[in-house]
Amino acid sequence: MTGRLGEGVLAVSEPSPGSAQSWSAPPGIDLAWDVARQKLTTQRDQFKALDTKAEALIVLLSAGLGAYVAVAKTVYERVVGGAGLISAIALVIVAYTLVRFADAPSASVFADYSGYPPSQMKLFFINAVLDAIGANRQRLRWRALLTNSALSITAALGLAVVIIRASGIDNRGL
Repeated sequence: MTGRLGEGVLAVSEPSPGSAQSWSAPPGIDLAWDVARQKLTTQRDQFKALDTKAEALIVLLSAGLGAYVAVAKTVYERVVGGAGLISAIALVIVAYTLVRFADAPSASVFADYSGYPPSQMKLFFINAVLDAIGANRQRLRWRALLTNSALSITAALGLAVVIIRASGIDNRGL
């Protein structure tokens, strides 16, 4: 089961009653579990890296917005440039706050199955871990897209300011 935007934990399916005593896990479950958890850990690290980038962008864009509005020569420049920078800040905030990491299994669900042997617990939860990996793949794309879009808007505004200032058309007195 995959989660929706903003959800952080995915559910697992219930095992059948009495399955701990009458059934054993396949021999490769430990390897499958280790590979899946490593992938989930790698994705968590990617989320953390994007979080760091987003935090820095919010601070820099906010400072840039204040500086830009202070030095813009006309109301038109303040409104257009300010709106562009506010849009970039909004994209980063959306990426940072709404697109969350999906983890599986949740600690409380994991604890509910603590009476089962570890290999069976891994088998019960492997699908939830794989679903979280799939959900995170899409969430990482969205987070990167939103963050990179904010950078693109900022670069376009910076380029426009440089071109306007270099061409001398900023003295139009609007």
